Amino acid sequence: MATIALNAPWYFEKKSHLPLDVTWPRRIFSHQHIPAEFREVFPNSSEFPYAIYCPGEDTGMFTSSPRQFVALTDKELVVMSRDTHRKQITSTAVPLETIIRIEYGAVLLQSWLNIRNASQKIAIPFPSVAGHLFKPLLDTILARDSQEASPESGQQPMEAALDDLKDANLKLFNAARTYLDRQQAIVATAYQPQVELSSKRIFGVPVYTKYATAHLAVLTKTALILIKESQAIASSQTRPVYGGSMTYLPVRQIRHIAFEDVPEKLNCVMNVILTDNSSIRTEFATDMVSNFEYFEEACLNQCVRKP
Repeated sequence: MATIALNAPWYFEKKSHLPLDVTWPRRIFSHQHIPAEFREVFPNSSEFPYAIYCPGEDTGMFTSSPRQFVALTDKELVVMSRDTHRKQITSTAVPLETIIRIEYGAVLLQSWLNIRNASQKIAIPFPSVAGHLFKPLLDTILARDSQEASPESGQQPMEAALDDLKDANLKLFNAARTYLDRQQAIVATAYQPQVELSSKRIFGVPVYTKYATAHLAVLTKTALILIKESQAIASSQTRPVYGGSMTYLPVRQIRHIAFEDVPEKLNCVMNVILTDNSSIRTEFATDMVSNFEYFEEACLNQCVRKP
């Protein structure tokens, strides 16, 4: 019996390729190191951009992710993709000044970076272990909109503006520190705590609770940033909520913003309409959000275009 146990493989035989063949995204430092399938398509230049190669993952017919080559130049983000079940390579280039929306998120082992403008959308899935490669890419894109000047009257540095959040929700506080430039001045914030939507009780003891998860809205002079949990609605019967995401909306790409009253526990909806006519709706319970009127006024003054 001991011999059988010692000779037994430590992995499932049907999936024995997984521990050996898994490769992670990696930095590409020169044109000659670009994988051959993308090297012929990507032009060679004297100044090589910040580039990442994502080998993709083939876990089945419906769950595979494409191989991708991502390059960030001074003016645009270029993503070349090759589907694992097809041979053709598709190339998408998004000029940085046309970016309307950026979403960066992670849930356990899986992360993603989605970028879109009026006519194109780029989706880059990657394992969370490679987040250190994509964070500089994200920071470089966001830095085009951020201002290095010292805070003006009524604005606070990030650490000071979010100091109260540290005790209220450490997870969102750490997410804000990760996603935002610590030197960037914050105009206003709105932290929405978790809200109980409904519950069932037996003999006065709660056995089921449905709730809206917490989220954070941050307004800077150049952007509206929405940080939220991976699930907007959760319950006491489901597994814990892991991960979350950040949505970055440049103020120059916001066509209109409105705050609509609704007869619900979350009694106010912030409706952001972007220049491509897409919209993002965020719910608040105004009686639970400190300084919500100030946040609303700041958004209306900064994001509503004058006729």
